Amino acid sequence: MKDNINCDRRILVEQEVNALWPTIKHIPLMQDLWAMNIPAIITNLRFFELKRGRFVFQSGDPATSMYIICRGHMKIFYNTIDGKEQIYYLYQEGDFVGGHNILEGTSYLYTGETLDDCLVAEISKDIFDRYLSHNIAIMRRILHKSFERIRWAEDLIQRLATKNTAMKVADLLLRLKENYGYRTPEGIRIELNINREEMGNFSGITRETITRKLGEFKDLGYIDYIGNKVILIKDLEALRNYCF
Repeated sequence: MKDNINCDRRILVEQEVNALWPTIKHIPLMQDLWAMNIPAIITNLRFFELKRGRFVFQSGDPATSMYIICRGHMKIFYNTIDGKEQIYYLYQEGDFVGGHNILEGTSYLYTGETLDDCLVAEISKDIFDRYLSHNIAIMRRILHKSFERIRWAEDLIQRLATKNTAMKVADLLLRLKENYGYRTPEGIRIELNINREEMGNFSGITRETITRKLGEFKDLGYIDYIGNKVILIKDLEALRNYCF
């Protein structure tokens, strides 16, 4: 399986990497790596590009690398016993995954799949253990992010436990707003890299249900659409009232 994953990757050559650095040095973890001023770290970073729908890692893979998203988006999901996809996290530029797994010596429990064309930086376990694991700033960043994700997972469990579909969809929109939304004169704009089925997989409901509930919210004036990939939140308080 790992060989098939590697075949999907286009590894950047040295000249491409050198040209890339000025465009990714703003990413917080990249700033930390650069600040360490250790040539071995920079020269051993591997950058690769992936098309949409490709796996970065899969459930059960040993954590032999840590990954940093330099461009694009990724979903983290798990296939349940009955074969349904449950999405746990949506990652974007600047997010990273695998550091905690390397520290714990555990395999990946979930699968990471690209939602669009992605550029990913890979840090091997050897480089991580030799340099990063002794850096307080980097360890603090990894542990802080791990704590955030634990809290997110706890909230997700509560969201999935409710049978109120309106609450599930409203809560999903609020969470997407926090991570991907920005204010415009028309409302809070959320540009999505997931389709309606994936939104349902994130909320624990079917595609048909989430499509119907979004339509109801639109009719009520709470949201609006721009094509299939953009949602405008028009009435934030109305959505919050479903959740609080």
